[in-house]
Amino acid sequence: MQVFNKLTASALFVSVLMLVATVGRAGVTVNTTVPYDGSFVFIPCANDGAGEMAEFTGPLHILFTFTMDANGGIHGKFHFQPMGLIATGEDTGDVYRATGESQGTFNTKVGSVTTFNNNFNIIGPGTGNNFLGHENLIVVIDAGGNVIVDVAHITADCK
Repeated sequence: MQVFNKLTASALFVSVLMLVATVGRAGVTVNTTVPYDGSFVFIPCANDGAGEMAEFTGPLHILFTFTMDANGGIHGKFHFQPMGLIATGEDTGDVYRATGESQGTFNTKVGSVTTFNNNFNIIGPGTGNNFLGHENLIVVIDAGGNVIVDVAHITADCK
């Protein structure tokens, strides 16, 4: 589904990996909250199963820590958490809330492969219109320091 290919968490994770691959630092911590404004998401479970578009706005907390060792290893952890991210359905006016968190650790080096797992939940009012998404990405950092991302597995459920 297209919604997962454009998730902010994925883009930020890949951006940080690109930064790490090109800038060697002893240790870096990024701890910030960014506005997540104007991102339209199609919620297939909404509107009695007909689906609807909703525009999400609100703050997203991001935490990254990473280090590079003397052998070119990159070690770190990441955490994304919506902090009051909400949307209003264009057709129904229903309010949806982004919940959960995405987090994980990575240990990799230039010329290797790592994975990224993301859970993305949109919780609507009532029953049957909660959208639960999961994605696995394979991230390759080639010998030239180029970051290549491939979507390995995506699931989406309405509950």
